[in-house]
Amino acid sequence: MREYKDHNVSLEIATEIFSSRIGRKMGFPLLEVKPFTFNDKYGIVMEYLTEMGHPNLQNIDKLRLAVAFEEWILNVDMKESHVMAKDGKGYIIDHGHALSTWKPTYMIQKIIHERVTKFDIWSKDEDFLSGLEIIDTFKEEEIRDEMEGAFDEVFREGKCKLFTEAQMRESVEVNMKILNVRKEFLKRSIKRMMQTN
Repeated sequence: MREYKDHNVSLEIATEIFSSRIGRKMGFPLLEVKPFTFNDKYGIVMEYLTEMGHPNLQNIDKLRLAVAFEEWILNVDMKESHVMAKDGKGYIIDHGHALSTWKPTYMIQKIIHERVTKFDIWSKDEDFLSGLEIIDTFKEEEIRDEMEGAFDEVFREGKCKLFTEAQMRESVEVNMKILNVRKEFLKRSIKRMMQTN
């Protein structure tokens, strides 16, 4: 649970919920994240995993594809310690620094056309391309519906007076633009990389 001293806390919760829902819908190995209230504090809850991920997991092929998802959502906090495991299967956790959350506009402008993850999830260029192809099969309207649902859910909870309806709507618009720009950039960059190899 986070204290509400900054509207980015609301954005972080909404981003976690959205990333979990859309990522799982796309078939990537993310844990289910649910909103949760305890002692009048609002946050998220998910299964707690203690085993670190490794390249011999049963679902390694799905994990490798997921690096494209992490790049697409601009998850600057994707690192090896965020791949956890249970019963031989790996899951990616912690999406609170994805999309526009905790990023000033100048930072987004600087990194929007760069690869941002700190860990490639043991993937190759072919895995990355296959992951992008999965993302590409989802229509913008479906992605928007998931995002609006997650952000509206956090807004309606009303725990942060700093997270206004106007700010919520603006965040959705900014984040949808980020996803569209990222998808096109990643398609171009992976094709260039594959041509040079």
